[in-house]
Amino acid sequence: MSMLGSSRFLAGALLLCCAGLATAQGPVAPSATLPAPASDQPAPPAPVQPPRRQFHTHFTFRNTNIAKLLRRLERFGLKVPVQISGKATTRVDVTVPLGELFRGSDYRISATIDSDRLLIAGQDLRAVHAQLIFAHGVLDLTDFSFELAPLGGNPAPAGKIVGSGQMQLLPRGDLRLEMRMQEVHVERLVASLSSLQGASGLIDGNLSASTAVNALKTPTAWRVAGQASVSRLTLPGAPPLAAQARFQLAQGRLDFTQLHASAGDAALDGTAQIQAAAPYAFQTAFELSLPKLQAWQPWLAKFVTLPWTPQGHARLSAQASGTLAPLQLSVANGTIQADGLALGPLAIDRLQGDVATDGHSLALRNLRIGLYGGTLNGSLGLPLASTGQLAMEFAWSAIQLGKLAPAIGKLAPAVGLPSPIAGLA
Repeated sequence: MSMLGSSRFLAGALLLCCAGLATAQGPVAPSATLPAPASDQPAPPAPVQPPRRQFHTHFTFRNTNIAKLLRRLERFGLKVPVQISGKATTRVDVTVPLGELFRGSDYRISATIDSDRLLIAGQDLRAVHAQLIFAHGVLDLTDFSFELAPLGGNPAPAGKIVGSGQMQLLPRGDLRLEMRMQEVHVERLVASLSSLQGASGLIDGNLSASTAVNALKTPTAWRVAGQASVSRLTLPGAPPLAAQARFQLAQGRLDFTQLHASAGDAALDGTAQIQAAAPYAFQTAFELSLPKLQAWQPWLAKFVTLPWTPQGHARLSAQASGTLAPLQLSVANGTIQADGLALGPLAIDRLQGDVATDGHSLALRNLRIGLYGGTLNGSLGLPLASTGQLAMEFAWSAIQLGKLAPAIGKLAPAVGLPSPIAGLA
């Protein structure tokens, strides 16, 4: 006989016995000689309910297949809606009310799970520990922790997650999690972004997450909020960074607020929104201060091709949009100001103006440039690819051409200046 058949047989037998006892004993009729109670007498106390009879069992599985264990727990009404595989040592206590054998929400199950390695929803997790209690249809994760699998040949884990959670199973409801991240490797989070290959760093932070149990695999159904900081963040071609931000994920969009990043004297403050699905479209608004432009030349080279390394102090305030996979800047608008700027042979005291790009070229408009004792006003267009022509239109006043001409003479061959301007040399 199957487990379900045995349970039904036992329940039926118990119900028949209880019915037989009630019928044999029968109700006790009140005595006819007893006087009726006076109206001012207190009401008789409520009958004491007999304690519920319960079935209790305890078992321990050592180094057992976790998938088989979960199938056994399903017989007690506990069905976890996430694929889990691997081996674990599990200690389980089960309490079942004998009068409610077929109501899984009345079961009480407590368990402790420890495993060197588990695959949970396709994620490779190490040093897994969980304590859970199932009662009244709710699964409480009172304590859980795990390490992320090492990266490459590094034997150390790629970070640790600790926290707690709650899952409404009978009937199906919501999942809620509280988690803390400890030194999670950036490489683990950006593995699917080819444009950020080579990025590294360590993330610490905390977050709250929730979704419907029936929508665990639907990214747009998740709601996440928290804050995080990144130390020793390295992006290809950029100096080491430190960053922190608050974030929120809702309806498939990740919003960053109070975003701050710094690298030496350089600093960035702003906000960003990223779609949580490829190609990971983004929008951002920020203020950027770069006291040493030359330190960022390898990073700037991803967006604009220059024949020389810029030097000086620049400040940029802008709004931009594009994609992360592939990394592409589609539209950007803002203002720029630079002091002590050197562009190859050209020395500029101060530059300020409007900046814009359509993804193909970089346009600097309403430029006002102070150099060689005078001012230069106009516009400048720079190609954002290895091919393309530089375009410019300027008017100048009080500039010492004797000092400007040699610089233009050296600059002209590198950027393809129009012959009338090159002729100034």
